Amino acid sequence: MNQTLNREVVVFNTAVQLPAAQRAAYLDEACQGEVELRRRVEALLQAHERAGGFLEDLPAGVAPPLSRGEPPGVSAAAREPATLAEKPGNRIGRYKLLQQIGEGGCGVVYMAEQEEPVRRRVALKVIKVGMDTRSVIARFEAERQALAMMDHPNIAKVLDAGATETGRPFFVMELVRGIKITDYCDQNSLPTPARLDLVIQICRAVQHAHQKGIIHRDLKPSNILVTVNDGVAVPKVIDFGIAKATQGRLTDQTFFTAFEQFLGTPAYMSPEQSVLTSVDIDTRSDIYSLGVLLYELLTGQTPFNQKELLAAGLDQMRRTICEKEPLRPSTRLRTMEAAALTAVARCRQSEPPKLIHLVRGDLDWIVMKCLEKNRARRYETANALAMDLTRHQRSEPVLARPYNTAYRTAKFVRRHRGSVTFASLILVALTSGLVGTITQARRATHNAALAETLRRRAEHEARAANEQRDFALRQLSRAEAINDLNSFLLSDAAPGGKPFTVGDLLARAERIIDRQSGETDENRVELLIAIGRQYENHDEHRKARELLGKAYALTRNSSEPALRAKATAAFANAIALAGEFERGERLVQEALGELSDSPPHTLPRVFCLLRGSHIARENGQAQLGIERVLVAQRLLRDSGQGSPLLDLTVAIDLAESHRMAGANRDAAAAFAEAYNQLVALGRDDTEKAGTLLNNWGVAVEVLGQPLEAERLYRRAIAISTAEGEEETVSPMLLNNLARTLVDLHRFAEAAEYAERADEKARRAGTENVVNMCLNVRAMIYRELGDLVRSGEVLAELEARWKRMLPTGHFAFAALASQQSLLILARGDVRAAVIEADRALAIAEAASDGHDRLPILLLRRANMRLHLDQVDAARADAARALALHQEATGQETLTGWSGRAYLVLGRALHAQGNLSEARAAYVFALEHLRASLGTDHPETREAAEKLRNSGQP
Repeated sequence: MNQTLNREVVVFNTAVQLPAAQRAAYLDEACQGEVELRRRVEALLQAHERAGGFLEDLPAGVAPPLSRGEPPGVSAAAREPATLAEKPGNRIGRYKLLQQIGEGGCGVVYMAEQEEPVRRRVALKVIKVGMDTRSVIARFEAERQALAMMDHPNIAKVLDAGATETGRPFFVMELVRGIKITDYCDQNSLPTPARLDLVIQICRAVQHAHQKGIIHRDLKPSNILVTVNDGVAVPKVIDFGIAKATQGRLTDQTFFTAFEQFLGTPAYMSPEQSVLTSVDIDTRSDIYSLGVLLYELLTGQTPFNQKELLAAGLDQMRRTICEKEPLRPSTRLRTMEAAALTAVARCRQSEPPKLIHLVRGDLDWIVMKCLEKNRARRYETANALAMDLTRHQRSEPVLARPYNTAYRTAKFVRRHRGSVTFASLILVALTSGLVGTITQARRATHNAALAETLRRRAEHEARAANEQRDFALRQLSRAEAINDLNSFLLSDAAPGGKPFTVGDLLARAERIIDRQSGETDENRVELLIAIGRQYENHDEHRKARELLGKAYALTRNSSEPALRAKATAAFANAIALAGEFERGERLVQEALGELSDSPPHTLPRVFCLLRGSHIARENGQAQLGIERVLVAQRLLRDSGQGSPLLDLTVAIDLAESHRMAGANRDAAAAFAEAYNQLVALGRDDTEKAGTLLNNWGVAVEVLGQPLEAERLYRRAIAISTAEGEEETVSPMLLNNLARTLVDLHRFAEAAEYAERADEKARRAGTENVVNMCLNVRAMIYRELGDLVRSGEVLAELEARWKRMLPTGHFAFAALASQQSLLILARGDVRAAVIEADRALAIAEAASDGHDRLPILLLRRANMRLHLDQVDAARADAARALALHQEATGQETLTGWSGRAYLVLGRALHAQGNLSEARAAYVFALEHLRASLGTDHPETREAAEKLRNSGQP
């Protein structure tokens, strides 16, 4: 669609949804200086009124097909005299019209009474006055033919057909005395299993249509009515008005879809159906729509909000449908406001936690399989969907999700979830790092037994068997020691009748280990590593270093290379987090050198590689971090020693490595995939979920989507918060939220979070997080006008980074850029540009941080505009835009793209290129609205620039 038509469509669809009294003011703003655009839109609005709301059935971004030879906006209905329209009391053939009961894009539906040869009430559908164009008649005839071909108890039957005295076609079908399925379910408070029963019946009806070669293409609640026969709810699929034949033709008449017209309803429309030029629609498009219906019946909402789709305009609507991944149903429920979730649960005779629990798992998988963007990954048939829903109803494994031992175990746990207490959750948190050890022990035991059998055959195999057996026994001994400690902590050592936190348990565990006698040093090391890593996960890095240092010291004389390596790598990670990157890297290399390629050393090697990946990332060597994770992933795959939890850990580390490498689009996708794995394991309310959401938030924040980042950070905080207290939230997470709030210009709120984060990070001894907090605090104080304090904070940060980081690290580019903004705030623009030049020189030479180059370029471009260095400013903005969109894709709406377009527009305007400047402002406004919100100062600036740019 060309830009002019697209603009016309967007303005019309926004205006048509406004009250009539508000339209003129809107058109004044939207069409400022564009007389012809306003004339065309007003003509469309007038035609819309005359046509009785025909256009209401079309989604936003869609104009109705125009008759040839007519001026834009004048429809056939507008040319017909209104007196030709039927009304109650009129007769059509042997049918007396009683009342209008429905109206679609091209037809009107009446309740009518048939008097012969039988007396009954029917539904009669007739083409609207003025809509009898060739294409509309073809579409109408196609619907009649589609219904006539089918005979199913859940599909409305065609009874008769003919033409009115004026020649307009009509057909008669059974009268379905029902209400739309969503209303029926909510009004009767149907529980979820009963709703699924209705969906299964609908699937059978759709399967029948597909077997007859008919695709519905507009499945939605208003086209599925529920009637009650003898006390039994019976859903009926109606309105095959845009049905398509999969074989042969529905009608011999021309049946073509105008380029400008969508067929379907946006919220229920499959990605392939939303592409206007797509003719390759098959039965799997209906599967997608069934998935949307199922989603709505489970959650009370569609995956994508209909009003938001309509308001977004055609291009953004299509991008959303084709590219944006919807939340899983259980996630949608969990992220609702409390009052809304309570209302949804009540309509399903449930309580919020129970409803979320019921939907999470099988139903999540089933719905998301229906909603796959790639139709090849959806259910092949409606019957396959019905069968999977039936399996779920019978508590059988469903085909939508992997069928493995972990899945079967999870189903058992869900059946007995009532016996699991809060203490069990703490136990899971404490022992989550030990899964690899237990898995290894079991496998090693198996290998030892096998080796014992083979020992009879050869002496050298006996030595291998003894080694594996001894290794297995040692691992089992350590696992038992850890389990004994867990049991003691959660029973005898737990404060009776008092609430306690993971931190309380870790402190008790530490004291117990110090006093414990009779435990081997090797077992003590495993306990210290387990507890030290838990401290690390809670950002208690000083305590983590202390315990992991003890573990490292205890293994210096150990005869076990695997234990020495594990303790060394754990300690290496702890000291790297304190800024000792070089020593940390040396220790990781030492740990890896301890290990052979034998199977018993596979999991210890994976452990060391993952710790080494973390150290490399923190030291600015993200590519090395990626390589180490990929090696770990390959080792697990080739050895078969992986587990769902360990695979999840590797997936998260890979996503984080992509993020640290600046590949934020890849990182965001990888985090989303890892989150799906986490949800499948039922761990989406755990500490690991909070960490994942935090890092995912950082990726989308750098992409330039702070509103989405804020949502992810707040979700992570909600998971981390215990009993309403913020003490359990990590300082890094608080600081990340503060940084996003700065981007959203909510400086006072940002200051509160950043200062709390700084205080917590200093208390915990997390030096790198303290540095991050200082960086954010400097921004905030500058924006609040406290330039002296901002300068003091930057001076402290510079001293710390010089002590901790190698020369040439990207952090020094970020520091110089911050200093340039402070100089600018003091009023010395030329000195600010010089400092911005220095920042960019450091950034260009650094080995990492290139994803942040566009930010530095845009800061300098703004400064250059202050000095009227227009050509240089334009070059900076253009380069920033190119670099950012190369990383994110041109189709991704981001704040940084919006800012680049805004600066570019200002430069073009200053050069006198008004037409190009206006185009840049249009793109700026689109990106900034989507990523920063309508009320953000930069969004308002873009809107103001666009209004003042005049007609190009």
